[in-house]
Amino acid sequence: MIFGLVILAILLIPSVFLITGHGAFLIAGYNTASAEGKARYDEKKLCLAVGVMMLLLLIPLAVLFLLPQTSPLILPLTVAALVMIAVSITGGIWYTNHCCFREDLSEGEREEVLHGGSRAARIGFLLFGVAILAFVGVTLYQSAKAPVYTAQEDGLLVSCFYGTTLSWQEMESASLSESIPDRLTKTNGSNLGPFLRGHFRSGDSEKALLLYVDTSQPPFVYLMMKDQLVILNAGGREQTEALYQTIAEHIGLTEQK
Repeated sequence: MIFGLVILAILLIPSVFLITGHGAFLIAGYNTASAEGKARYDEKKLCLAVGVMMLLLLIPLAVLFLLPQTSPLILPLTVAALVMIAVSITGGIWYTNHCCFREDLSEGEREEVLHGGSRAARIGFLLFGVAILAFVGVTLYQSAKAPVYTAQEDGLLVSCFYGTTLSWQEMESASLSESIPDRLTKTNGSNLGPFLRGHFRSGDSEKALLLYVDTSQPPFVYLMMKDQLVILNAGGREQTEALYQTIAEHIGLTEQK
């Protein structure tokens, strides 16, 4: 959640600045245009339009980052959010290139801008939109990617989004369960449908939770660490049971030492 809030803040601050009619230097394409090209636009109207477009982008991004991980609507809302991002960017490009001219600009000058002079601005907005969609796409892909577990000398390496290394020495116990805690709240992690990665809290437990699970694929390995409860699974029952056996063997070796 912290990561998502940082991204939202990064977009919110320039959005508010632009809506006040300032910050034209932030607008891709316009900030590199010639003095003659800039003179054809109403700068305050352009800033307002881009600021509103960025605020509209904040709505689907907030849905993607802040939607409760237990919500059954997360997948359809994710699709809807991506569509809204695409529509906001497309609409923003069209509006800034058709409705942000100075009022005294002649029709001939407007046509000249639409067919050539604003190409840099269109490309700039397009690249901005592609970058946002790529970022969201990569984030969603990494969130759904199954964790890879590797037993190392010092601990269990978890390779995935929000991955870490769990020290054998800090593992106090391990067990298998057919369910995970209820009333989960994400504190610094990701969730895409059944795929939960990172740090969570539960109303049923005072301990911090670290999850690497697909909630649709029980069972789950419960690892009681010194300072937190870690819950893992490996995609299927056989794989998760094999992961549990690996952990149990290493805990046994550690205890013998």
